[in-house]
Amino acid sequence: MSRVFAGVAVLAFAAGAWLVTQHWRAERALLARLDQRVPFPAIGVRPCPPPGTGRLVILVLGQSNAGNHGAEEQPPPPTSSTWVLISNGRECARVGDPLPGATGRHRSLWTQVAEKMHAIGYTREIVFMPLAVESTSIADWTHTTSPLRAALQHLLADSVSARMRPDLIVWQQGEADARLGTPQDEYARGLEALLSIIRSSGIEAPFVAALSSRCGTAGPSDAIRSAIANVASSHSNVVVGPDTDAIGGKMRNDECHFTARGLAVAAALWASALRVLVPSGV
Repeated sequence: MSRVFAGVAVLAFAAGAWLVTQHWRAERALLARLDQRVPFPAIGVRPCPPPGTGRLVILVLGQSNAGNHGAEEQPPPPTSSTWVLISNGRECARVGDPLPGATGRHRSLWTQVAEKMHAIGYTREIVFMPLAVESTSIADWTHTTSPLRAALQHLLADSVSARMRPDLIVWQQGEADARLGTPQDEYARGLEALLSIIRSSGIEAPFVAALSSRCGTAGPSDAIRSAIANVASSHSNVVVGPDTDAIGGKMRNDECHFTARGLAVAAALWASALRVLVPSGV
């Protein structure tokens, strides 16, 4: 009998060691993707607009469709545009696509969101604070040892210290969890954990979550969409944002990332959703 127990113990140890190794490898891969984000510029940096100037600070969180993976069917855009104001939580700069703080080297959804918000009557200055990393799951954002969680906490702390607290938080994520088959209750717990991370930093801004769970053969995911709706229904400052799952495959590359036309449609949906939340500015 002791040999049986010994064998079981060896198997349990081996299984535990394998799980630790897999977790370590996953975090190393995530750290590598974090390192692929577009860096904040070394020149052209300027002080951010101070509080009370009517600025609108939008914290952008999510995976590739929140990053610079749009319009991949076109050549990479020039980087000489000077009208988009971007922040790393401490400083600001005027840059064009691809936006710092996000992975990808093509076009961003958020520059077009700003354009469309101005087109429908929003006239105040918009500052984007992006943290978007391709292929990230809700667990990548919330696990206690995740380098992405650490990056988020660092960004939040910097924004509070520099008086750049976000006025709105936008969340464009869910495709990775649709692919993984994350259950509804698990995704809801993850979203609650993400909110807890943000709120514990002293930021109470409205959290606007897109219904975004479509990529390749995965999604739309009823589990992800229902989890977002249920979490929003239990929080006064969590809002269901645009349904970007409704953007069809003809407006996506590889049935996932938005084409130039898809970006325009997604930006219009986001602009309409955000305009309601800031009808007269901040």
